[in-house]
Amino acid sequence: MAFQLLCIISLLIFLSLPFSSLSATEKCHPHDKEVLLKIKDSFNNPYHLASWDPKTDCCQWYVVECDRETNRINDFHLFAANVSGQIPPEIGDLPYLESLTFHKITNLTGNIPISILKLTKLKSLTISWTNISGPIPSFLSQFKNLTFLDLSFNNFSGSIPSSLSELRNLGGIRLDRNKLTGSIPESFGNLTPSLQYLYLSHNQLTGTIPRSWGDLNFTLIELYRNRLQGDVSFMFGKNKTIQILDLNRNMLQFDISNVVFPDSLTFLDLNHNRVTGSLPQGLTQLSLQGFNVSYNRLCGPIPRVNVSGQIPEEIGDLPYLESLTFHKITNLTGNIPASIVKLTKLKSLTLSWTNISGPVPSFLDQKKLSGSIPESFGNLTPNLQYLYLSHNQLSGTIPKSWGDLNFTWIELHRNKLEGDISFMLGKNKTIQILDVNRNILQFDISNVEFPNSLRFLDLNHNRIRGSLPGDLIQLGLDGFNVSFNRLCGPIPQGGTLQNFEYTE
Repeated sequence: MAFQLLCIISLLIFLSLPFSSLSATEKCHPHDKEVLLKIKDSFNNPYHLASWDPKTDCCQWYVVECDRETNRINDFHLFAANVSGQIPPEIGDLPYLESLTFHKITNLTGNIPISILKLTKLKSLTISWTNISGPIPSFLSQFKNLTFLDLSFNNFSGSIPSSLSELRNLGGIRLDRNKLTGSIPESFGNLTPSLQYLYLSHNQLTGTIPRSWGDLNFTLIELYRNRLQGDVSFMFGKNKTIQILDLNRNMLQFDISNVVFPDSLTFLDLNHNRVTGSLPQGLTQLSLQGFNVSYNRLCGPIPRVNVSGQIPEEIGDLPYLESLTFHKITNLTGNIPASIVKLTKLKSLTLSWTNISGPVPSFLDQKKLSGSIPESFGNLTPNLQYLYLSHNQLSGTIPKSWGDLNFTWIELHRNKLEGDISFMLGKNKTIQILDVNRNILQFDISNVEFPNSLRFLDLNHNRIRGSLPGDLIQLGLDGFNVSFNRLCGPIPQGGTLQNFEYTE
């Protein structure tokens, strides 16, 4: 009898196991699942949300993530999806959401729904590269936990809400590439000291920059292509932390002669303004990677580091040297000294923008800068990310085996290279910048697949034929030039291509 009772109990336990296991694997909160299915329905059940099956755990669905402890949806990121319509108001019914992203969805229209105000835990809000329009809602200032706000590349219009200055935890704001008008709000003079990054470029902003910004320590500011006026010299100073400042194409007017620039400055663009005076000698002490003051009202000489002659042979007597750079020294002449072969620990060698001449020494395991690219370059190390061979007289074809490498940046422009380079591109490549303009390259571009990583492509002045592929509009291109080729057919419409100027 005891044995029979034990068997019955064991059977009951066994039968209960599948049901308890199924329940245990269902982490998703039923309320969150219901809301997400409503959102899917609002978008007419797009393919991008095909994983949103009501029979499965929503914590395993694409586009969303669950908190590991609460199992509530805390991250919603819809990226490059083929959906259309407006942001569903149901998005506000995900009370534990901390990060909300709609990015690169050109068919997303309408306004930002007020229902998102219910997302009291929101820390990051990104609505970028869409066609969302209307004014930027002032109610965004109620997201007191927000650390990042990105509303770039949209169709927002009207003025910048002054109430955004009440977001005291922000580390970065992006409102660039919209149609914003009016002046920068006075309240922005009281922006939180935690704000490091500010992007307001490509709008129609007028007036002056708040004077109190001189008391803040930004890392990056982009205000270019607006209609801003007045003096910005107060943004500089020896103790500032600004690294990148781009104010080009405004109507700024000040005397640059006595401006003291911070040591932290690495990039400064003031082109197309009304800046007066002469360039300070202190500029030569900075480690600038980019500097443009063209199309202003400057006078006087360009400051230079007063170095002339040849590279001393004694440079080879620094046995622990790992990095050697001579850059932008026009009075540096002669050949590369053979003594540098003694620098056995050297990892980086830069000799650029000088008047050093002669052949590239054979001890650098290079060839002369004419003739073809050596076949041995087809076996370049996979670690090589950057390759610059432009402005030479190289001829022949590009090694086919480069198609097996994953470069980040290649510049081969202004040579005499021939043949097909379509093998350099492909959906799984990592190339970001490819500049091969002014060669004699010849291939059909019609069926070329471009990698999602591509940001800059210049193929101008070659012999490329065919029509531009439609998937170009899906790329986040910052620069694109295929002029002076043998192309035909329509230009794909939409996406980033709409930001470029067309020429026949």
